Amino acid sequence: MKMKLENVISYARAVKALFDLHKDAVVVYNTGLADPFEADVLDIQIAAANAMLGTDVLKKLNKGDTKKRNDFMDKEKPILKDLEYKLGLCITDGTITDSLASFGLTAFRKGISDHNIDLFHNSYVSTYARVNIASNKAALNDVGFLAGNITAIKTNHDGAWDLNTTKINLKLEINTLSAANLALIMVLLGTCQKILDAIRAYAESISDKVLAKQATAGAVLKTVVPTEAKKPRRRGIKAGSSIILNTDLVAKNVMHLTLLTDVEVDVCMVGLKTDECMMGTPLVFKKFTELQKKDLLGSGRFVKLTNKSGTKKAFVLYYELVVTKK
Repeated sequence: MKMKLENVISYARAVKALFDLHKDAVVVYNTGLADPFEADVLDIQIAAANAMLGTDVLKKLNKGDTKKRNDFMDKEKPILKDLEYKLGLCITDGTITDSLASFGLTAFRKGISDHNIDLFHNSYVSTYARVNIASNKAALNDVGFLAGNITAIKTNHDGAWDLNTTKINLKLEINTLSAANLALIMVLLGTCQKILDAIRAYAESISDKVLAKQATAGAVLKTVVPTEAKKPRRRGIKAGSSIILNTDLVAKNVMHLTLLTDVEVDVCMVGLKTDECMMGTPLVFKKFTELQKKDLLGSGRFVKLTNKSGTKKAFVLYYELVVTKK
């Protein structure tokens, strides 16, 4: 499924909302999604992706600031060493139930030692999000890893990150990201698909066809991506000839017509494409005209435009406004 970067977070949050709406039933059907899955997996992945995309910045090294950037990265080393020690204390005491590996410190350190800004940033996002889970933060505070230490991690990260200058174009597809950032997004989308699969399986088990249709990636994406408005079409009509503009025009729909050329053009309804307009409604040069089926002279399936000039080609701007039933 193709998706633009600007829609990733909205899509993930829409999946989360659908999950929350049916969570009690779905987790009974699929216990793998029971708490603390949402808080410890989905929410953290959304936060990580949002942090990466929200900065609107790609990691491209500005050579003039290499040393400054690396200095900020290196300042994380003693803080992470202290964090690892304090996490060990908390895990031993049982005040933190997550594994030490889940905090991603190994990858974080490698990003620093290699001065790899991609790995550094993505590892930071994961580590920082997990440290800031309320229960983990409180436990670390009790053993002396205070709010100031957590802030220092962010400060050094931001200092390094701000020295990378190229912008992400959020209008592009997700596959335009670097390998590290793409992996971050694909993990989140994989989790979303796992949730949708479970919701759809549950819906099918109780024969809920409406929910089953809602629980697809395409259906969820449509709820967060606005449908692009149709653009008016510029139709050309050769001198002394006609074109079929519409077939089986819906009575409620409205045709918007603007004659762009100073020639005589009529619009009418005909039964056959080859029929001539015996009597039509003339369009006025450069005047915006709204017409419905009831306004047209003639009868039949086809809306026909006729250029009555024998020498000059005509151009008409046309758009059909679809009126939905209420």
